[in-house]
Amino acid sequence: MFNSQLKKTAISSFEASVERYKQLAEKTQILSSELMLERQKSVQAIVNVERFVNSLANTEKIFDKDLGQIEVFVSQFKEASEFKAESINAAKVGGGIAGVGAATSIGVAAFGPTAAMAVATTFGTASTGAAISSLSGAAATNAALAWLGGGALAAGGGGMSAGTALLGLAGPIGWTIGGVALIGSASFAFIKNKKIADKAHAEKAKVEEIIRKFTGFNNEIIEIKDLTITHTEGLSKSLDAISALNKQNYLDYTSDEKLALGALVNNTLSLAKLLDRTVKTY
Repeated sequence: MFNSQLKKTAISSFEASVERYKQLAEKTQILSSELMLERQKSVQAIVNVERFVNSLANTEKIFDKDLGQIEVFVSQFKEASEFKAESINAAKVGGGIAGVGAATSIGVAAFGPTAAMAVATTFGTASTGAAISSLSGAAATNAALAWLGGGALAAGGGGMSAGTALLGLAGPIGWTIGGVALIGSASFAFIKNKKIADKAHAEKAKVEEIIRKFTGFNNEIIEIKDLTITHTEGLSKSLDAISALNKQNYLDYTSDEKLALGALVNNTLSLAKLLDRTVKTY
């Protein structure tokens, strides 16, 4: 048939792009889970510093301010990490969401609890997630999508469209071209090969754009994870060194030791702030 090879090549190229996306999205889930694990370790390191500083007598008031800020960041992270999978599942719309253009449909698979928490702490914000489970229907869908997108547009986030794009993390189940399934559809026999090839090329371009976005996501997740590991390890070593002094009263510290303790608290605050860093989806 005329242009049949053109159609076959275009569809094959499109499907290859979809497969690359699926692999990349799976990697994003893995990296998100790894980051969450490192952040959980960092929270424990932060708690250890807090306990040590609070155990000292006659510490300076400036530490109270820093410790208060640290607790805010830690609490926000814990709230996000307790985000329930149901909140993400609420964003499923009729089994699929057109998140990358009218001609391309992404079927949305349900996240497991661990993956949901990883996505929540990597991409989301803690400010609205807790309330989603109390909503239903379209309200729950819209709230979940906005939450995943980094918050409502009015609040400076990416809104529902950004959240919809992020749901691609669950993996495409039923990619289509122009609403017609790529494989196993007799409808292809009634569509001109050239038209199908053109649609395949157009949809491939959209998938390639998504691939570029997810490549950026993964690079930033790796950066945050590496920073978290470095800060956590450094914090633990500093705490061990100061604890080894075996001094329970701040007034017994030398000038250099007080400076070291102040640096420890400042570094703890820096690590706590890193818990709040999220990957933007827009």
